[in-house]
Amino acid sequence: MDAVIADARALPSKTRAHGPVKAKTTLAFALILDKQCSTKMEATKFLRAAQEFVTVRDRNAKKFGDSRILRHDSFRFETDFCGPMFVLMADDYTRELINLVNRFFLDIFHSDCWAEAADSFEENDREVLIYEFVEPLCELCLYRPYMIRNQFVFASAQLLNLSNELKQSGWQDSLPPERKIGFKELCKVGKGWRSFPDFKDRLGRLNDKCFKENTCLFRDRMHHQFAI
Repeated sequence: MDAVIADARALPSKTRAHGPVKAKTTLAFALILDKQCSTKMEATKFLRAAQEFVTVRDRNAKKFGDSRILRHDSFRFETDFCGPMFVLMADDYTRELINLVNRFFLDIFHSDCWAEAADSFEENDREVLIYEFVEPLCELCLYRPYMIRNQFVFASAQLLNLSNELKQSGWQDSLPPERKIGFKELCKVGKGWRSFPDFKDRLGRLNDKCFKENTCLFRDRMHHQFAI
């Protein structure tokens, strides 16, 4: 989770560097729509941009390496731990969380590669490439910390609730319907577990106040007003 937090906190500087930049992408949008514009990007340039992206991606992948990609084989549970139901749920949730975190890392990596590829083009073409390929990935990445946090909340609440059966006499399933499971419910079922305060602290650092301020409340503004 520390790696996810670090990447989330690095996002504001990345997005300020190459997107979402509304003033610049307005020009790009105009170039794409205006078929009569002499500076409109040609299909052959898009193909060259794709080739440049692949070149940059392959070159940077050697520096990026695969050490930050989570592997499913690294997160396995003993079959007799907490019973078969816990193992099935834990395996399913872990697989989904791994996929989500890996997607987050890859989208950041690909947005950087597209931005680097775009830098080899003239200004108008560069803005078109940023609009088409960099900005959508950056927007997804700005949403992801909140999404990852909520997925951890949901999975952890379910698993801790199930585990409490082993600790509490007269245990009863008290979780609300899945759509209503949130941070408050997680804190209730996590109470009494020794490592829960540390987990709660790390979880709180995803999409925290610092991240929201540095991204100018991007997610909230995109939903409720204009993210300018």
